[in-house]
Amino acid sequence: MIERHSTTINNLNFTKRYIFALSLIALFSISAFFNLKYLIDNQAQDAEIINISGRQRMLSQKIALLALSYKNQPNESVKNELLKNMDLMLTSHNRLLSHKLSDKLHYLYFGPSDLNGKVLRYIDSVKAYLLNGDIKEFEYILKNSKKIGTLYRMELMKILQKKGYNLECVDEKQGFFELKGVSENQLKIF
Repeated sequence: MIERHSTTINNLNFTKRYIFALSLIALFSISAFFNLKYLIDNQAQDAEIINISGRQRMLSQKIALLALSYKNQPNESVKNELLKNMDLMLTSHNRLLSHKLSDKLHYLYFGPSDLNGKVLRYIDSVKAYLLNGDIKEFEYILKNSKKIGTLYRMELMKILQKKGYNLECVDEKQGFFELKGVSENQLKIF
């Protein structure tokens, strides 16, 4: 009888340890799930910011090209394309500002370089040029498309560096950079 009681107690202790071990495994699994979800959500937001920044650079240059085309041969289709790109640039700019900006990015947008003000002024110049045909606004668009593109490239570079990417500056004046450790063949495939 004592031996049977001892076996029951041992089985009970084993069951308690087994339940405790399974509970720990479940807790770690749940913790890992939420940690991965947090990381994936952050990476998705980072990817969106990177994509929008790259598009902003492209839009500033495309708008300048369309403005030049419109100046040389004004027509409604070019004007509509210019308006569409201007609206996309403003929407994208507002989307970037809707994200929580790091101190460095906040400084870039609202500090001495005032990227926010430059983008808004650029968009206002496009509007004024289309409404009035003001040649000074046209000149502003052409002159500043490259500056705005460079500022967006710098922003993109800072974001990528912050995320741990190893970058190599290939033209500091224009803000061109490349990912280190990526072959030309990989870039062509991408």
